[in-house]
Amino acid sequence: MLYERDTPVLVTGASSGIGRSICEFLASNKHSVIAGVRKHVDFEELKKLTGVMPLRLDVTKADEVEEAVKQVSELGRGLYGLVNCAGVAGLGPLFDTSDEEFSRVLGVNLIGVHRMIHAFGPLLVESHGRIVNISSVGGLNIDTWLGPYGTSKHGLEGYGEILREEMAPHGVQVITIEPSGHRSKIGENAVDLMGSKIDTAWQESIFRDEMKQVLDWWLRTPDGPRWLMWPDPKPVAEAVSTALFSEHPKPRYLVSSREAAIGAIDTMLARVIEVNDGHPNPLSGPELVTRLEKALAMRQVQHAA
Repeated sequence: MLYERDTPVLVTGASSGIGRSICEFLASNKHSVIAGVRKHVDFEELKKLTGVMPLRLDVTKADEVEEAVKQVSELGRGLYGLVNCAGVAGLGPLFDTSDEEFSRVLGVNLIGVHRMIHAFGPLLVESHGRIVNISSVGGLNIDTWLGPYGTSKHGLEGYGEILREEMAPHGVQVITIEPSGHRSKIGENAVDLMGSKIDTAWQESIFRDEMKQVLDWWLRTPDGPRWLMWPDPKPVAEAVSTALFSEHPKPRYLVSSREAAIGAIDTMLARVIEVNDGHPNPLSGPELVTRLEKALAMRQVQHAA
């Protein structure tokens, strides 16, 4: 089935930040949007947007996901796109992360994505639609001191790779978006969750000195918390729109500052070198360069097709 503007796109985590920006951008371009939110106040706020239908949806609750499938199916318009944007952050070293906190972050950022895809998959197969997962530049680079969050985004990168191969023969394309820091409430929500305990949480930790520096970097800049200085998320929404509606979308879109992009690329190149040094028959430097040049040439051919 070809995409028609009346065939909706479902966006999770739509209450603020990147998710809200995606809904507003798609709706402004006359696409039909279903916006998944957890709270009643956000549901009521999204009702004010033309072209957006709010939906009460917590991706960690199987009954709410099941009810959401029922409501979307009853609209009778099918489902063209699923944008998995719901996400939470978790601050602190993995060494000190409790089972409960680790499960909380992975439950939204990774298991919640799987729950949504598993539930809405039949509708997307029927429409030959698209799945867009909002990962992070932290899924490519190392998020030290954001251990649970970084783990979840690294996991989402692998999940997307496997799912892309699985779904391609069935006409469903899977695309990963990798933003760096953009204005949202994810940092604010993480700090609010800890409340007054945030300054005492790591007093007994072997990482107490490091965490003091991390908190000072995140929270105590001259202009307030660092996330308030992040850029507007509209470029992420534009990348999502391209991923949804481009005839030949790329497997991934990095929406990042140059600094963060270079950091991610340097990290991935370092991994290539580590893997190459870790076996009995390593490639020489010139051989690695040749293979990189071949990969770049193949990519240029794909872009030209």
